[in-house]
Amino acid sequence: MKTNSESKKNWLQVRVPVNPEIEDAVNNFLFELGSCGTHQTEGAVVAYFSEPKLRGSIQHAIKMYFEELEALGHRIPSTPIAIDCLEDEDWNSAWKSHFKPLVISDRLVVKPTWETFSEPANTVIIEVDPKQAFGTGHHATTRMALQFLEKYLEKDQLVLDVGTGTGILAIAAAKLGARKIIAFDNDWLAVETASENVAQNSTSMQVSLYTGEVNALRTPPLFDIVLANVNTQVTLALGDVLLQLTRPGGLMFFTGIPEDDKLKIKQTKKEYPDLKLGEIITEGEWIGIVFQKRGRE
Repeated sequence: MKTNSESKKNWLQVRVPVNPEIEDAVNNFLFELGSCGTHQTEGAVVAYFSEPKLRGSIQHAIKMYFEELEALGHRIPSTPIAIDCLEDEDWNSAWKSHFKPLVISDRLVVKPTWETFSEPANTVIIEVDPKQAFGTGHHATTRMALQFLEKYLEKDQLVLDVGTGTGILAIAAAKLGARKIIAFDNDWLAVETASENVAQNSTSMQVSLYTGEVNALRTPPLFDIVLANVNTQVTLALGDVLLQLTRPGGLMFFTGIPEDDKLKIKQTKKEYPDLKLGEIITEGEWIGIVFQKRGRE
């Protein structure tokens, strides 16, 4: 049995030295490595991981990545990587100190539950306490998904949110007028966090949350919008299922895609003649893609 001390020390804070030319690349790499959150400070990217037992493998992976960047001609800082163990309350304090209200657009703002924000009239406020889940709006992939929802979502539509994390996108869809949102994550802790955030935003009547895989849906409806803020591998693996869940004329948003994988995603159009390629946006080293399912609307 674990002692109280052992159970509390379950976070790693990893401080990775960077210079401006590699800052975005390193930040993206840390998310792909499994970081639950990052923030930038002067000369470093600080990332948080929930598995201290992976300390050695995380440090090794970062060093290997630095060797790849150096081989490509990038300058690598000489300052060593610093890794510290944090207790839950220390991790929460460190993370909260860097999570501030974020203006997504003239209409949409994401703010932590513990911060105040003087919003103008007609502003849609999404309140989030991320805890140990992914999704605060500060990462490019989440921001792009929010932008797609604001641009394309129509009142009373039915939305599927795959990999909901904190529930931020499901909550945004509800506040932007969706009639019903079904949200999935295979991490029960993320779903627990999302449930609290959904309640905090008074959107429980519109958002239904589930732990598990999306292909476990039984007799599902056809969705007007299917959004997946997940990595390229998961996006490609779920392609058939997500297409089947989209109504003819409906839209599919994919935003967890590194720019290097753009061609892989665009080539799926050849495999699925029912797909029509729509808008592609880029932020940093990430892209967001909109597909439309062909057929009568």
